[in-house]
Amino acid sequence: MGVDVTRVSRREALTLRLVRHNLATRLAPGSAAAAAVVGLQDTPPHAAGIALAARVEGALPADLDALVIVPSLRGAPMAVARADLAVFTTALDPPDEQAARAIVLTAVRTLGEMPALEALDRVGAAEAELLAPWRGAERAEVVWDG
Repeated sequence: MGVDVTRVSRREALTLRLVRHNLATRLAPGSAAAAAVVGLQDTPPHAAGIALAARVEGALPADLDALVIVPSLRGAPMAVARADLAVFTTALDPPDEQAARAIVLTAVRTLGEMPALEALDRVGAAEAELLAPWRGAERAEVVWDG
């Protein structure tokens, strides 16, 4: 009843990661969704464009329109394909109080009697209010030389 263990070298592990993150070989033009299969971190803001350019040959700023920015489980924004939205966001909408407390982890200690679901709603509302002035703002011009 032993467990089979596959041993890989550091080099093999890094090679696999580069391949799966589409960093070993650039994808064909128009492959933004495929490039974002693992999500493209967007911190600092607009870094997803640089990440996309590293993965897609001849990437253009308009290619980002195929992606949406969502918070990751760690809270950092990342760009993902619209078709993969549920994959990256379902866990961010906890079904009950126990799941909500698992998401906020150590912050639970500071909640006191406040339900975790209420705390998450308050944070979301505060974030929306804070970001409202920037919604629809123009992105900085990014020039990519292929």
